[in-house]
Amino acid sequence: KGANVYKIVNPFGGGSFAFMIKSDGKTVVFPNGQVIYKHSTYGDVTMNNVTGTVSGNIVTLNVAGYIVSAGSFGGGQEIIKLPM
Repeated sequence: KGANVYKIVNPFGGGSFAFMIKSDGKTVVFPNGQVIYKHSTYGDVTMNNVTGTVSGNIVTLNVAGYIVSAGSFGGGQEIIKLPM
């Protein structure tokens, strides 16, 4: 059984991102450096050092930092409901 790759299209009004759930159904892989938004002052915003969990069709992404050219907006959490 292979991994499942998901692409979330334009969730923040300025970029899309992708992540993978490995074949074990629990391990989330999120590549660093994906541009998720373009801030009017600070430019590209990326989500970095993301870990995740899967519970049923809910994916929780724990974001260590929303990174911009001037530094970071801090961390946060994104909750995604996948289709059943």
